[in-house]
Amino acid sequence: MRSNHFLNMLLMGTAFFVGSLYGDNTFAAGAVVVPSVTTKSALISADAFGDFLSNNFPGGFDPNRGYESDLLGGWKARADGSVIPRQLLIQTDPYGPYNTGCGLAVNTGSTYTQQNPVSEGNPWSGAPGVVNVGGFDTVANCTLYGNTRARLILDVKGYTPPATYTNSTGYSSVAQGQNRLHIGGPVVFDTAHYTYTATASYRDEHGNNIVVLQDVPVTSVSSQNGAWNVMFASGFTHTNQGGVITFSAKSNGHNPLIGDHAAVHLAAPLTEAQASQIHPNMYITTNSNSPLIAPGIGNGDGLPTRRLFAGYVSDAPKAGDTAIHVIEWDVPGGGTGANGQTPSTEAEMLDHDYSNYGKPVVFLGGGAAGSQFAHNWFAQIDGNQYGDQAGSLIHQITPLEIDLNVINPGSIKPHSIFYSGINMNAGNQPDRLTDASHELFLGGVIKHHLMLNGGPGNWDIDGDGVYVPVAGASGINPSTVGQTSQEWDQPVRGLNTMRTVLWDEFIGSSDPRNWGWKEAVVHFGTTVDGPAQVTGQPGGSKQADLEWNYAGQYGGLSICGYAHNCGLTVHGDGSTAITGQATFSQQTTFSGQTAFSNQANFSNQAIFSGQTIFNGTAFLSGGAGLGNGQNFIFWPRQKGVPAAMMQGTDPGTVLLTTNAGSPGHLEAGQITVSGDLQGTNGSNRVSGLHADGNGNWSTTVNTPGGGALAQASYVLAWLPTANETDGAHLWCSDCVVNHVQGAEVYWHAHAGLWTDSQNNTLTR
Repeated sequence: MRSNHFLNMLLMGTAFFVGSLYGDNTFAAGAVVVPSVTTKSALISADAFGDFLSNNFPGGFDPNRGYESDLLGGWKARADGSVIPRQLLIQTDPYGPYNTGCGLAVNTGSTYTQQNPVSEGNPWSGAPGVVNVGGFDTVANCTLYGNTRARLILDVKGYTPPATYTNSTGYSSVAQGQNRLHIGGPVVFDTAHYTYTATASYRDEHGNNIVVLQDVPVTSVSSQNGAWNVMFASGFTHTNQGGVITFSAKSNGHNPLIGDHAAVHLAAPLTEAQASQIHPNMYITTNSNSPLIAPGIGNGDGLPTRRLFAGYVSDAPKAGDTAIHVIEWDVPGGGTGANGQTPSTEAEMLDHDYSNYGKPVVFLGGGAAGSQFAHNWFAQIDGNQYGDQAGSLIHQITPLEIDLNVINPGSIKPHSIFYSGINMNAGNQPDRLTDASHELFLGGVIKHHLMLNGGPGNWDIDGDGVYVPVAGASGINPSTVGQTSQEWDQPVRGLNTMRTVLWDEFIGSSDPRNWGWKEAVVHFGTTVDGPAQVTGQPGGSKQADLEWNYAGQYGGLSICGYAHNCGLTVHGDGSTAITGQATFSQQTTFSGQTAFSNQANFSNQAIFSGQTIFNGTAFLSGGAGLGNGQNFIFWPRQKGVPAAMMQGTDPGTVLLTTNAGSPGHLEAGQITVSGDLQGTNGSNRVSGLHADGNGNWSTTVNTPGGGALAQASYVLAWLPTANETDGAHLWCSDCVVNHVQGAEVYWHAHAGLWTDSQNNTLTR
């Protein structure tokens, strides 16, 4: 009836498995408690037809799974020893959050626990038990795992290496060059379970040991008249000197012979309870470090380098044994792979990173492992099932798919279901985790590591300060004039939030020929405060940004204030346009054509090596240098009028003309000249004025062909009288002084008349 109780338990309620289920255990509905762990194989239950289901493996048991594995799911032995799979159905109805809050509980560890991890409080504590449970949840499959304690932690007395065979009776019957050695000693070979290597040596006349063979593979061993013929994979030199042959054995994968492997010698004999928990292939880990691995930080995980010797138990010990045999010792994942290594019990070799016992110990089972997984899924693809004679039509592998299917939605109010999908939380002690710890790792070589396929208005990533909406599904159009591509947020003192946003703006076009990408302006800039949003222009207070294709500048990039006022644009051809007031406070070099369409201020040196156009006002408070052959062009206010040009003709010479070739004109309220003021009519004849620094002017004496200062000439009848200042002087061409026609005349403001230099009345 035990099997029927077990079947009813599976069909009626929650099943709890601890350790293993064996035929001599007592089954009860609701929960199963195993009083002890044994090593025998027994029946589990019966199927619906009353046939017993067994975990018996052909040959007694499955050595890879061990005695503590029970095969569920309807394995039924046929007469020929083959098995047929059956379905295992677990029908549950969890009703409470404490010990029956999940349909199937999988708890890792050898200690039974009544409370499953979905539970958070004890109902018998009253109202706190209701509050502390967090929520009245029921779970289909609840898994409890963690850093479970090793099944056994045993004190160690010492270690011995794998057994070796030594014969020192000397060589005899050696066939030169045939790679064969005849040994007459009591050596036991087990070629069914071991692979052998040999080392041969002899001593010369000085007593020195000379190695002839070093770890040479032994290809065959045969018995002959009480001795052994050994064939080697390579030759050795024949000698008549006495020597030693050392054979070492390595298991070739079969069940090992007891006593021939490495061993850990315990400080105390094993009890019956301890011995019953030790099985072949069980993990066994020492707290002794390998001297061949240097300390440090491990393989990118931030943990100390794991240098602990470990291995697999070779056979099950008995109560009272003081040794546990191990196939070989090495460091998992980082060892040398060489056989014959032996852990040390010396204090300086003991572990202080993962444990600190201060004495040699070994860990067996459970916590003897280096890591623990709650779920480890494997998908196995058999290439033999593909091809012309395919045995399988499965070409799609999906390890996990989680779908939400809402049936009869008409009875559900909108926004009534919270669907949280897959949730990961690293725990409440982040400083205890290494910096290399992570919640999600996508590895391997595959074309796509992460694919997101959301709908309009969704977030592809809604992170802690990083937002990526589903841009492709929404898009920008006449009805959606803005669309965020990505956003990064950063709080400032908790008072404001700086939001860096990459977004697109739909500007539209009345011409269908320009529909498409020409209707969009790309923005990348910042805004202050406001919520992150999928569609529409970013809210908050927009700051400066970069804009592509602003105002039809296709292929260009603009720098704009408040995400609207663009002052500097680099066109697709590389030219630069400044549309707002520009101030250059440091030396500035313009190597191409430069156009300033508004006011430009140069407070330091400005160098223009290309054509420069000031459509607005230019303030040059520093220096302005023009390249060879370049001109300053001053455009008039009226269209169609020649523009004044300033150009350098010779070193130290500036020519003011117009772009039409006519002379230029200079008008100024005041002109200050620090040197001589010189003029020319286009020939080599130069006229000049010299300022002596004391308020006096004189003509320059080195003027060729001239040098006098000529004044304006008038006839007496037309001498000006309206706006003259006292002391002004002119030349009167028809005035007569001392019977000579032509005289210099002076204006007397108080009398309102012109006189000669002697204040005489002018006459003709």
